[in-house]
Amino acid sequence: MIAIQPFILKGSIVMVKRRKWLFVSLGVVVLLVIAGVIVANKSTSREGVLDKISTAIDNNDTELLISVMPDETQAYPTVEDSANYFLKTAADNKELTMQLLDKENTDVANSVKEMRVSGDFPFSVEKSGKKLLFFDKYVLSPKETYVTFKDIGNDVTLKLNGKEVQREDLQKPLLAGSYEIEAIKSSAWTSITDKKSITAGEKPSRELSFDLTGYVLDLSKELKGAEILFKGEGTGIRVGDPKSSEFGPIEESDEKEIQLSAQFPWGETISSNYDKSYYTLGSGSHFYFIPDKEFANELFLRFAEEYAQASVKQSVEPFKSTTDKFRAKQVNAYQPSMFGNYSYNLIKTYFNKETPKIVTDKEGNPVMQLDGIIRLNRLKTDYHREKEYVYSLSLKALYDEEKQTWSIDEANIGSFANVPNQNEEDKYVITSAKK
Repeated sequence: MIAIQPFILKGSIVMVKRRKWLFVSLGVVVLLVIAGVIVANKSTSREGVLDKISTAIDNNDTELLISVMPDETQAYPTVEDSANYFLKTAADNKELTMQLLDKENTDVANSVKEMRVSGDFPFSVEKSGKKLLFFDKYVLSPKETYVTFKDIGNDVTLKLNGKEVQREDLQKPLLAGSYEIEAIKSSAWTSITDKKSITAGEKPSRELSFDLTGYVLDLSKELKGAEILFKGEGTGIRVGDPKSSEFGPIEESDEKEIQLSAQFPWGETISSNYDKSYYTLGSGSHFYFIPDKEFANELFLRFAEEYAQASVKQSVEPFKSTTDKFRAKQVNAYQPSMFGNYSYNLIKTYFNKETPKIVTDKEGNPVMQLDGIIRLNRLKTDYHREKEYVYSLSLKALYDEEKQTWSIDEANIGSFANVPNQNEEDKYVITSAKK
């Protein structure tokens, strides 16, 4: 017995030491748990949430702001849009924003209290249950707006703030913020779009309708047989086809993307772009073509030569490039006169290469308009001395599709003009008459 007692005493001491360390460890664990609870509580307490919001505003930190929103809200497709909207709004007046959020702070101006009551500000810091069973949990709560759509078919694509979204994404409410919703419907030639802007959070729900009927143009009175082009591509529809009277639907802003393509003796020619503000008197056509400059100059020159030759012969016989109608009207110009008629030799033509156009008459036929200046030498007669004249000349030519020829139908020799000076010569094709 005496030999065993020291061993028992030594074992008791070891056990006491072990219990002491166990209690110390448990105490540390309890302290850590208490500290964790305090930290966890502070992060979701009213003061903690407001501090995070304040920091997010200062740093424009979207992620931090989203972290203080309700868990289910963080899963919404529009949570980032809403956070960005909040930060942008708050940046303009942080102090007012924080006062509006902290409803438990009554030490604010009456105007702030009135704004809180009105509910116009679509964000608030609210209690959202308990944390760790004992502590109030606060969150930043954005107001919501449910959006429904009227008469939108399954063939319509939707975009939210420029990003394509599925229908089910919009079954969830839009969180407070500014949104642009775009509806897009494909047509034969383009896509028809309509956009609506809404501010979510102002009303609990909104019904949106979109106009996707597009814009239809009547092109049936344009140049007969010309093919309609859209955005530079052929459509296979020609003016005069049934579809040309209802071309579309397109966006109204895409009017300018419409052109015509027509075949003329010099080859395929593309018209100007459709222009609602431009129209040809009589026909109302909204297009014009630019003829080949060399071809147009030759037609202008040929008529001027024929005009001079006819004055010498006092006969319409030289007019080979004109219509029968023109020659019939011109016969009277060569009736005998008491003092004789003027006779001319052509010196030069100045064809204005900046102004020629082919427009469309009310029957859908092309009319070429040419302008320029002619220099003539009046021949000496018993009654007239030799003298040089300079006249303006405007011509209208009609197109014979079967013969593929242009013939002058109208000619207007205007009042006296001046020979273009050196600075103006670039506007003209200057051609000397053949000797």
